[in-house]
Amino acid sequence: MTGLRKGDRILWQGRHAGTVAYVGRVHFAPDEFIGVALDQAVGGGDGAWHGRRYFSCPRGHGALLRDAEVMKVG
Repeated sequence: MTGLRKGDRILWQGRHAGTVAYVGRVHFAPDEFIGVALDQAVGGGDGAWHGRRYFSCPRGHGALLRDAEVMKVG
């Protein structure tokens, strides 16, 4: 289980900054995921995956990531 909370600032892949917008389970996998609204359009979505919305952000700024893929900053 992650120690991240909604509103935390993170880095993805060590270089893409964003804000945690969702922490929890998703309907397509048994694991907990981190929904991130990225500062730049380097993500693959807008907070919805496979027809379900987990959070909202501009198109291309969203990513659903596993805890091991992100690092809390600040």
